[in-house]
Amino acid sequence: MQRFVSHSVQDTEKIAAKLAEKLKGGEVIAFTGPMGMGKTAFTRGLVLALGGGDVVSSPTFALVNEYDARLTVQHFDMYRVSGWDDLYSTGFFDYLDTDNVLVIEWSENIDGALPENTIDKVKVGQKVLVTNYNIKSDTLSGLVTQLSPAINEDTRTYTGFITINNPELKLRPGMFAKGEIITLQKDSVIVIPKDIVNSRRGGNRIVYTIEQNRAMEKIITTGISDDRFIEVESGLNQGDKIVVKGYEFLRNRGKVKIMK
Repeated sequence: MQRFVSHSVQDTEKIAAKLAEKLKGGEVIAFTGPMGMGKTAFTRGLVLALGGGDVVSSPTFALVNEYDARLTVQHFDMYRVSGWDDLYSTGFFDYLDTDNVLVIEWSENIDGALPENTIDKVKVGQKVLVTNYNIKSDTLSGLVTQLSPAINEDTRTYTGFITINNPELKLRPGMFAKGEIITLQKDSVIVIPKDIVNSRRGGNRIVYTIEQNRAMEKIITTGISDDRFIEVESGLNQGDKIVVKGYEFLRNRGKVKIMK
C-alpha cells in the first residue's frame, strides 16, 4: 500500500493526477473522513488530469455529478444517504456495472454496498445493535460472527452472520429487524441532526444559530455520523441555539422570529 502526504490543495491535486495516469476504467475511489479533508480537491485534480477541465463541484444536493474526460467520472456525495432506499434512489448499483470511474465522498455511509477492496471496517467480533421494526424502542445486542470472503456480484454486498442476545425471544423467525454495526464510537461530543447541515461551494459546511433574533451562519467541521446525527468537531459550542426548520430560506445575519 502506498501512502501520500498532502500539505496543500495543490499537493492534493498533484497526487490525484498521478493516480489518473493509472486509471483504465471501472475503478472505485472511496473517500472517508470529515469535511475539509480535500475530497473535492482530489476529484478536481483527477478530472483535470483526465482532460475534463476545471468543472468539479461538490454534488451534495445532486448526489451525483458526471464529468466527461478520457474516462467518464461519476462523482457521488453520500453525505445525505442514510439507508438502502436512499442508495437505490441514486442508481448507484447501475453505475457499478460500467467502465466509468466512480469517485465517492462520505463512502463510510455506504460501506455495505462498496466493492470488496474498499470495505475494511466490518470485522468479526464487532458489536451489533438490532432493532425490531415492530418494537422500535426495544434494542437487542449481538456480535458479528461470520463474514463471507466473497462479494455478491448482483448487489455488490457481503453476506454476514450475527449472534443476538435474545433470551426473552423478543425477536422471532419471520420478523423484520434492522442491525447497526458500531465501527467507531466517541463520548462527550457535540452532535446535531445530520439533515440541517448545508454545503457551500468550496466545501464549507454550515448551520445557522440564533443570536439576538438574528440568524448567524456558522462554518463547522464535522466528524463521525450515524443515520440521524453528526458530530461537530468545531464551529459550535454547547448550548448554542441552532435552526432545525426553515434553514433553507435563511441568510447570514437575517432577522428571525422564534415561534414557540
